[in-house]
This record gives sequence, C-alpha cells and structure tokens, in this order.
Amino acid sequence: MTNYCKFFILAGGYGKRAQPLSLIKPKPLFPLNGKPLIKILLDQLKEKGLHQGFINLHHMPRPLRQCVEEMIEPPGSPVIKFFYEKNLSGSRILKDAARHMRDTDLLLVVNGDSFLEIPIEEMLEKIIKEQADGILLVRENKEKDPQYKIILTKDNRFIGRKIFTGSLGPGKGPLMYTGISLFNRNVVKAIDEINFFDMLEKSDFNIKTCIYNGPWLDIGDPESYFVSDAKYKKHLGINNSNSLSENVFISPDSKVESCIIWENTNIKNKSVIKNCIVTGNVSLDNVYYENKIINRDSVEDGNML
Repeated sequence: MTNYCKFFILAGGYGKRAQPLSLIKPKPLFPLNGKPLIKILLDQLKEKGLHQGFINLHHMPRPLRQCVEEMIEPPGSPVIKFFYEKNLSGSRILKDAARHMRDTDLLLVVNGDSFLEIPIEEMLEKIIKEQADGILLVRENKEKDPQYKIILTKDNRFIGRKIFTGSLGPGKGPLMYTGISLFNRNVVKAIDEINFFDMLEKSDFNIKTCIYNGPWLDIGDPESYFVSDAKYKKHLGINNSNSLSENVFISPDSKVESCIIWENTNIKNKSVIKNCIVTGNVSLDNVYYENKIINRDSVEDGNML
C-alpha cells in the first residue's frame, strides 16, 4: 500500500524553545543516542516502504540538507525533494507537495522534532477502510500538559480543538496530536492556513483519528531533549549512561556521567562532567561541570537537566 504514499518532513522551524541548542544546529539534527533525529525518521520511513518524499528547509538549511543527502546516495534510498523557504509558511508549504502527487496519492506529514514509531500500515488501512480524507495520529495526553491542545472528536471523526485548561480532573488525559497525519491530495491542495488545523476545522473533509499508544518523544526545549534522549535509549534497551555522537574522545582519567555529547568533542586531563549537554566542536581540559549546557564559546546554566 505504500507505493502510493509519499512523506513530508516539516523541518524548517527555528526551534526557539530549544535555544541555546537550536542556535548550533536545527532540532531535526539533534542526536538521540548519537544519531540525528532526521536520520532516525528517514530510516524508519525507508523500512516501512516509503521511498519518496519532501523536506522543507529554512533554519540552518545547509547542514540539514547535507545530513539527508549523505543518506540518499546508496541505491534504494529515499528520493527527497527539498523546498527552501525564505519566509516560513507553516503548514502552507505542504501545498507545494500536491504538484508532485497523483490524484490517488497520499501524503504522510511528519513533524521533524519528535520521535515515535509511526504506525503507517495501520493509518493506511484506516483511511481506506473508512473512506476518509485524512487520518490524525493522536495519543492520550497522560502528562496532562496544557501546552498541547485537546483534539475533539465525534464518532472517531475530528471536529475541532480547544485549549487544555488542565481542569479535567482524575482519569484519562485528553487526546492530543502526535505530529503525524495522513492526507489525500484534495486535503493537501486545500491547505491555506499557517496551521492546517484551522483549515480542517472550517472544512467538510472527513478526517478520522487513530489512537497511538507507543513511545512519543517531543524535543521541545533543552530539558525535554535531555529526557527524550534517556527515554529513547530505554526504548531501544540501551543502558549506556552517556550518548555520544561521532568523533568523541574521553580520556581514561576523565569522568563523564549522564551526558549528551555532540560530535567532535575532546574531554581530557581529569575533567569531570555530569548531567550535561556538550554541543560539540569543543575541547574540555581539566574542567568540572555539572548540570550545564556547554557550548564552544560559553557555559550556560542547565539546572533543568
């Protein structure tokens, strides 16, 4: 069924909540257990049979494109078309994909700053079986986090959203959007709002929901990124204390515990680093840091980690 489904990874955002990390690299390049998130997503899509898609670029486009192009060189790798945006257009960029879709094609929309095991087969089966125009992948907001709007449904059909006030009381949390959706070409062509939910709420499209119960990791701010990295390793069954990207050297006389270390980092001469994010391209010599975000030119408080 995936031969008529393309994907679109939304990867152009500034990631303001993730500063100072997102001043160094865009969020889709943040590594989980040492591997850039966008590579994790593309590998997952490829394994599930999706080989053609789109990625929008805006914030730090060059390293993001370079990372993706390193993956698409071997035969059988995904065929990617990039859309550069001088000014971010939000969901409206999805409309550009419609020109490259057949009338029968479907578009899987993927937020490039979160991780989950995308149930593509289940979503494809549901959109066909229920003759829907689209599928929203939703999950229970178990944390009852008010930053995520509630998805309202009637008979499993999307009817709107509302702000979560946190006043639902005990019991199950409300439904929230996971950042994954599946639309037919008619829906994609109709997207004329910065947030496609605004268009869906005013339209007559038959949009169904699909409940997701698997792991979901939102890389929103430095704290959630730090937590997400630990949860991702747990999901994979990895017990390593540290998450190391490529070309990281830690001298035998140094001590590094519960840290995320980005690429090209040299830690030496009895350095002690605990509970930190080191953003790469840095040499640390005989230092002691705990609960910090360590950049090449500065060290910032990271007590939230």
